Amino acid sequence: MLYFLCCLVLFLGVKEQLAPLSKLDRINVPYLTAIKMIVGHTPYVRLVFGFLFASLAFQGNFALFCTHATKMGAYFQHLVLILLTAATISIPVWQTVLVTIGKKNTIFIGLSFYIPALIVISLVKSSLPAFIMMSMLAGTSLAAFFLLPWSMLPDVVDDFKVKNPSCQDLEPLFYSCYGFFSKFGGGMSVGVSTLVLYFVGYKPGACKHNPEVIYSLRVLFAPVPICLLLISLVIFCFYPINEERRQSIQEALRKAGTETGLKREEELSL
Repeated sequence: MLYFLCCLVLFLGVKEQLAPLSKLDRINVPYLTAIKMIVGHTPYVRLVFGFLFASLAFQGNFALFCTHATKMGAYFQHLVLILLTAATISIPVWQTVLVTIGKKNTIFIGLSFYIPALIVISLVKSSLPAFIMMSMLAGTSLAAFFLLPWSMLPDVVDDFKVKNPSCQDLEPLFYSCYGFFSKFGGGMSVGVSTLVLYFVGYKPGACKHNPEVIYSLRVLFAPVPICLLLISLVIFCFYPINEERRQSIQEALRKAGTETGLKREEELSL
């Protein structure tokens, strides 16, 4: 019911407006050609793959790790609540930070917070205060992970519009492809984790597990996500849209919008 109400508010409350580069001479690009153009757009590819590896890093086995590898199984729900609360509170903070120092710098800071949280949680086995503090830190990083992609995607779309002014209305493909890769990362993470635990002898519902299972849970919880997160940060190093580039894109869009408005006025006067 809540989902339906949200969709209803979005459908009835948001009015679609023409973008600055919307022209009468736009061309209708075939689907496969549009996909090829999007895949060939370097900023978009680097953004998607950067967040794909970050998504793989954040899809951890926190529940199994707390239950079997540590003595924190009884506090798992409380830790998740603390993590989500910290993430919710951190979103306005990250919004302020990205406006101040830029989105590219913010993503480096935000994702980096997750690494010490994983290290401390994996090393400290039974300290509830340490788990609480690191859950708060992980929640802060999680907020950046969920906020920054949707803040950086419009910049990529605007860059594509500036470079391809005749190809309009491709925004749904940009967002749907990102959504697909995000879900793909989550599914692949769950599948790989399930296979690893199956081969080491994990049995659902068992009270005790062999040392190989415990070791695998520790590896899947910290070392593997940290490596994936480092790969993600390396990819973001080559992400070309920094704050200066973003401002130049916005300036190009404003100029194009002004020119388009003048052309429309001339056409109407004729």
